[in-house]
Amino acid sequence: MTAPTIDQLREFRLQEGFSLRQVGERMGVHSSTIGSWESGRYLATPERLQQYATALGWREQRRKPPRTVNRGAAAPATSWQEQAYCRGVDPQPFFSNDAVVQQYAKDLCRACSVTAECLEWALGWGAAQTGIAGGLTDEERSRLRRNLNRRVREAL
Repeated sequence: MTAPTIDQLREFRLQEGFSLRQVGERMGVHSSTIGSWESGRYLATPERLQQYATALGWREQRRKPPRTVNRGAAAPATSWQEQAYCRGVDPQPFFSNDAVVQQYAKDLCRACSVTAECLEWALGWGAAQTGIAGGLTDEERSRLRRNLNRRVREAL
């Protein structure tokens, strides 16, 4: 079973009537930590999400159906940015010049399910986008962009 999303856990917590304090006590963390995860201010690791799910007694088959909002057939329920693993994480590592810190940011990107969408977005911004995006530094994206342009010219 995969870990549920923080939004699913928040909804389940509210449906079941748990307070942030109650869940925090079960997990051994402060209630503000859980509140920060739920608000997107900080990112909960997959392991912490699983621990949160266990504290709530989450089981996929026990989960109540989510509330649905009719957004129209063409509109996705969430954008790729809302699904990004880095959402709510301190942005400093993504703009550091330190290679070790950059590697940490790249590792976050590798763990993300929307890396391709992020890279496509970053490539579309051209040289204006700095820092790590889509798992690549601005220099690496510039190199990729040059190689792609060269291949296109060769193919024509």
